[in-house]
Parts: sequence; structure tokens; C-alpha cells
Amino acid sequence: MPLSRPPAAGDLVWIRRCRWRVDHLRVAGDVQVLDVKRPNIRRTFLAPFDRPETERGVERLRRVRWSHLRARVLAWAAHTYSVRTPLAALDASVEILPFQLEAALAFLHGSRRVLVADAVGLGKTIQAGLVIAETMRRTVNGYVLILVPASLRDQWIGELTGRFAIRAIPADADNLRHLVSEVTRGASPWRPGVWIATPDFVKQPHVFNALPAVRWDLVVIDEAHDVAGRSDRHLACDALARQSRRVMLLTATPHNGDPSAFARLRDLGALDGLARADSGLVVLRRTASSLGWAERRRVRWHHVTPSPAEERALETLIAFEQAVLRAAGGAHRSAALLLLSVLRKRGLSTMAALAVSLRRRAAWLEVARLGEPLDWRQTRLNFGVEPDDAFRDDEDASLSTHVGLGPAHEQAWLRRLLTLVDRAAADDSKVRRVTRLVARRAEPVVVFTEFRHSLDAVCRRVGTIAVVAGLHGGQTPRERQASLDHFLGGEADVLVATDVAGQGLNLQARSRWVVNLELPWNPARLAQRAGRVDRIGQTRPVHVTLLVSRHRTESELLTRIAKRAVRSENAMGVSLAGVEWPTESDLGAELMADVSRPRLAGSRRPTVSIDIDQTWQRQARWLARLTRTRRLWAAQWREAEPQATGALVARCRTAPRGTEQSGGWLFVFSVPIVDATGDVLEARLAVIRGPGEVATELDRSLVEHARAIAARRVRRRCDRIRRLVADRARSAAAVDRAIDRYLRARRAAELAQPGLFDRPATAAPSPRDRVVAEIGPPPTVAVGRVALVAAIALQK
Repeated sequence: MPLSRPPAAGDLVWIRRCRWRVDHLRVAGDVQVLDVKRPNIRRTFLAPFDRPETERGVERLRRVRWSHLRARVLAWAAHTYSVRTPLAALDASVEILPFQLEAALAFLHGSRRVLVADAVGLGKTIQAGLVIAETMRRTVNGYVLILVPASLRDQWIGELTGRFAIRAIPADADNLRHLVSEVTRGASPWRPGVWIATPDFVKQPHVFNALPAVRWDLVVIDEAHDVAGRSDRHLACDALARQSRRVMLLTATPHNGDPSAFARLRDLGALDGLARADSGLVVLRRTASSLGWAERRRVRWHHVTPSPAEERALETLIAFEQAVLRAAGGAHRSAALLLLSVLRKRGLSTMAALAVSLRRRAAWLEVARLGEPLDWRQTRLNFGVEPDDAFRDDEDASLSTHVGLGPAHEQAWLRRLLTLVDRAAADDSKVRRVTRLVARRAEPVVVFTEFRHSLDAVCRRVGTIAVVAGLHGGQTPRERQASLDHFLGGEADVLVATDVAGQGLNLQARSRWVVNLELPWNPARLAQRAGRVDRIGQTRPVHVTLLVSRHRTESELLTRIAKRAVRSENAMGVSLAGVEWPTESDLGAELMADVSRPRLAGSRRPTVSIDIDQTWQRQARWLARLTRTRRLWAAQWREAEPQATGALVARCRTAPRGTEQSGGWLFVFSVPIVDATGDVLEARLAVIRGPGEVATELDRSLVEHARAIAARRVRRRCDRIRRLVADRARSAAAVDRAIDRYLRARRAAELAQPGLFDRPATAAPSPRDRVVAEIGPPPTVAVGRVALVAAIALQK
């Protein structure tokens, strides 16, 4: 049946026996493109193929009780929004703190790249969820990509679903294979929506080449410091960020002491040819002290005396280091330092971890002349599993390289070391100290170690006196989740984890005590580990225990570095102000080359500094108060969003606040402000006072007069935001042009075969892109259809 009148943004329509609210309306020839929504659902329909029927009776009065009308009007008022005010926080299932709104405000004010470098535990995932929800609310058929470590993917999916009602689509081999089977042959499975993937998955050439060549509306990279190295992971993430309209980077440890890595992080996703306002990086760095929160973290140092067997093993290791360095010439020195650093780190963790590396080094020396790869050097193909904590790629390389020492001479050293290390591993002093701490505990404890084989040693020893759950990168996601549930559910009292659990996990509800088996050579890991329990929601003081060997291998430089890291963490944010931490390679060189005279490495390197942006603090505080008030208003009505079948009317015996006399009418109008593409920029309510006697039915001429007044009032607002919308349109067009230039340049530079799904995604621009191409940037701002939603009859 023909439409009674064309629908407009904000109208209620019936399509396929379902009731929808029109979000956007675009006209392309004789076809109307209607983007409609219901709570947590968005769809696009085409008229006249789908026959939308505008809900009739918008002007018909329906009498309700005064309390009913008041609840409806408050709910309507709660869901109004402006062009610079995010609305996603209203329906989020989380208590929003003011600083968590600053990232969303930065994007709404036109920033393209935002780095959220908050201290661990301040809710970076919540801030990203707000930005994602606001992006999807304001964008029709939006493309959002979230890149997270494999160990955090399921947690992200759960957080987005539970807190923001966002369904994130996993981008992994199994799910993409399933999606391909559901689409027509040759079509792309990458449909609009929120996608979540891991950097290690998308960096694969066959996956990266199959990604859609579209302009992403938002790319979020969690633990962004992990993709700042010189690696394929960085290249893939940087390429995806460069083809995105907005980029959000999340990391609690942006600076690890390497200025070049920090510079790569700072430039991640930067596009050439943009103005400074569009290309600059907005950095948000908030800490517990900067927010005025009381410091509740207590750090205790436990100096562990090594056993005589460990003393002999460590002294022999130092002698082996000096022998290798004397034999290593200029060509082998860097390889020798890398090998010795790996052995030193493992020796300072547990003797069991050192023994594994020594055996693998000895095995490589045995088969090196055969030119056959060892099984532990095989390429890993299981991209659902984090790289094994025990053997990262750089450590694999260090154990299988020539260092200048003769093979027979080095084999003799290794045999001597293995004899001493195996003897010391029978009663490791650090494992023994952890066992004593667990035996005295009265509450759950989380034990962190850097190495998988140290984890195994601790689990074996501590498992004799307590129920232990292990968490490491060699597990599948399902196994990791099972171990985590085992601990969080109360079945296990001790969680022993490698640094795969040092990022993103929420353990504050179960524990407040973290024990570090060894001092990490990267000081940022201390903050990451403590942040698993020192997070928003922790109600008790947090305790951090650091085990330090009294042997000179760990009690000199590493102790100074660790104490400096603790002081920096207590000062909150010092690392971003120019303090230079030594990199692990520099630290290894210091320890191996000059053990007797330790000094801080990297002190003369140039620093990389950035400014912390504090522009939106005041507005965020105001918006947080407004959000709390609006939540109270929205709670007056049981539905997610009020939808009336007609205008409501009720009698009010007492004049509402602000009216000087009784009698007459108060009209409540819903007034949308739209741009040239049909996007609703703002949704406002206008209350107009109308004179006249209270009658059974409204005088239509009186309603039209009040409607005109409401439109005229809001039209003044249109004049104020027209310049803002025009500037935003020009900025968005400049970003889109820069992305297109980058995509064309990348296509021209690629020599590999195009991906299977490239052509369909490239050849099919979104409906919004087609409309913008036809009419140009949308600086036009106008009042949409003004609808009467409520009338209040004032008694005399």
C-alpha cells in the first residue's frame, strides 16, 4: 500500500510486521533507503521493495495518568543528545567515571587518533567500549575493527556484549570459514559491524590481503605497545590504522625505554597530507594520584639467599659469560650478548628454566653441522595460541647462533653448568620462598613468572600444599579460560601465571596479593602484573611482593632498575615525562660487560616526549553528572526508549515549575536536527506554552502554532552548529581523501596476488558513501519533522 506520507528521521514505521524507528532516510532516484533501529538492532530497508507504513495517529491524543506522562517525558528527555555529546554512556551497564568520557569527547570534537595511556586498572576497555558504541550509534553500516591479544579476545567479546550490548564478530579462521559458506560465491564475508581479531592473525599475508579495502570507521588496538616493534605485527596494524577514519590506541605502558619503539607507537596510523588538527595524536594519561585517589599499593621486598648449590651454579654461569665475551669478536658480540642475556634471565628466575635453555643450546651445538632444524625451532601455525612464554622468537634465535667460542669448548662449559644447575634445581631457593609464603597465606594469591618452566616448577612444589591453577601462553584459549575460571570460582587458591596473564585480566574480585618470582627486565611488566588486582572495583589495599636474590647477579643493577620503576609507578606517569628506561638489550649488555660497575643504560639516548591532553576534563565532569541525572530520568520508564503510538495528554492540577499561571496547555515536541544526508545530528525536546481553555480535544491551529514556535527556537540552534558541521565535513572529507591516497599507493606497491575478497569489498561502496559522492559534503543543517509527543492540560 502507498505511504500516507514519506517517513522522516525519528518516525515510527511498520516493516515486515515489526515496528521500527527511522534513524536515517536517504533518497536515490525512486528508491528510499531507510536505516531503522530497535533496541540493540539496526537494519536497512529499501522502499518501495519493502513497504514501510508510517505509524498513523501521531496527532491523536491518548489520555494517560499524570505519572505515566511524566515518566514518558523524562525518558524522552534522557535520550536527547547533541552533536558533541555522547549518548552511549546512558545505556551502558557500568558506572561511568568522568575521566572515562574524555576519549569519546576527543573523537566527537574531531580528533582522529587518540592514545589512552592510563595506568593499569583504570578501565581502558570501558573507554574503548563507549567510543565503539557511540561510533556504531552515529554511523550507518559502520566498520569497526578491534585488535587485541589472543588471551584477551574472549574477555573483550564478553565486556562488549554485557556492558554495551554490542555483538563483536570474531575474525578467526574458523568463523571466517563459516561466514564464507553463508555468502554468495566470490562475495566478501566482511560485512558491516564490529569485528575483533588478533594482530598475529591479521599479520599473515593471506589474511591481510583478504581484508576488505574499505575505510574503517574505527580501529582499536589494545596493548598497543606490543605492536610497536620492528615486526610484521607492527606493519599490519599500522596499515589497518592508516585506512581508518579514527584510531584508538590503548596501553598502560607506552614507553619501555626504547625511543624508537615509542616513536613508532606515536606514529601508528598517521596519514600524510593532513592538517595538524587531523593528524596529531591526542594523549590521555590518568593515574590514581592524578585523579586524587588514595594510594593503596604496598610493595614488599623479599631478599632470598641462594643455596650453596645455586651459588656455585651462578658463579659458574658468570665465568661462562666472561669466557664467551672474551672469545666473541666484533661480528659475534651482539649474538653473544643476546645468548648470555637469555641464560642470565632464566638463571635469575629458577634453575629449572635455566636447565631447559642449557639443554637446548647443547642440542643445537650437536646438530648444527647437520643443518637440520630442531623440533622446538619449527614455525608455529596455531594462531589461537599466544607465543610460548618459554621460547619467544628472539630467544629461539639466541639459542641457535654462533658466538665465537669453539663448539667443543662451549660443550664442555655447558656440561659443567648442567651438572651444577640440575643439582641446584632440586631445592630452588625462590620456589622454596614462594611455597613458604603460600603456606602462611590467609587469602588467594597470584604468582607471576616470566618463564613457562619456572611456572611448572612452582606449580609442582606449591601444588603439594594448595590447589593451584596455571595460566600460560602454551594453552589454548579454552584451556586458559578453564584455568582462570578455576581460580576465580574459588576452586583454586593460587594462580601461577606467566606474563600472558599480565595484560587485561580482571582478578581484583578474587585477590589482592601479587608475588613476582623474579624481577622482570622490562620495568613496565611490574605495573602490568600489579594491575591485575589493583583495578577499579578493588576494595582492599593491594600487596605486591618482589623476590630478589642476594647473589650479585640480581642484587645490583636489576634491583636499582626495579626500585626506580616502583618509585616511578608511585609518582604515576613519570615515564611519559622523559625518564628513560634501559631496553632489555641495553640491560643485558650492562650486566654482561660490566658486572662490577653497574650503571643505568640509555641515560644519554635522546628522549621522545609528548604532551598530555587535558582539554576535556571540565566537560567530562559535567557530562558525567548529566549522565547520572539522565539515567535517573530513563529509569522512570520501563522501556529502553519511549515509543508512543500517539501524543499523550494528561491533566496537571498544579502548574509545573516555571509557569506563572495556571490554565492552558504545555506542548512537548520532539525536534530532530538533520543534515543533508539525513543524519540526525541532534535530538531535542521543546516545551511550548499554549493559552486557551482546557477542552476535550486540542485545537489543531493551536498545535500548529506551537509547532512553528518550537521549530523556530531550535532553528537558532541550527545556526550555531552549521559552522561546526561544515568544518567537520571538510575534515572528514580530507581524511577520506588521505585514506584513498594511501590505499591506492599501497595497491600500486603490492606485488603479491590480490586477496580473494578484495574486489567485491572495493567495488561496493556503502550507501552513505554514494550519497556523499552525489551531493558533496553535508554542511546543510535543518530542522527535521517536528512531532508532538505530549500535551499537558493545566487546570485553573
